[in-house]
Amino acid sequence: MNKMAVSFNTTVAALEDELTQLILEGLINGRIDSHSKILYARDVDQRSTTFEKSLQMGKEFQRRAKAMILRAAVLRNQISRQGNRVPRVMCPRSALHLTIT
Repeated sequence: MNKMAVSFNTTVAALEDELTQLILEGLINGRIDSHSKILYARDVDQRSTTFEKSLQMGKEFQRRAKAMILRAAVLRNQISRQGNRVPRVMCPRSALHLTIT
């Protein structure tokens, strides 16, 4: 951290405080050895990061697919909403239920 402090034109104590704050906020993945004044960068596990991103993308895909299916069912059953009024069903009263297949 001595070289870092010189490079950033600051003191080691100020640099350590700022790095500590960045680590706590999750902006830097690492740890500080306060006794030796060394910053250790933690390795990011690419496999778990990729897995988490793929799970997130899968959930987003499911959400969008459900929304598209619901929209298709609404269009198929000719349901419309006009302004702030209650939704009006444009089919016979016997067919008021939505059929989602």
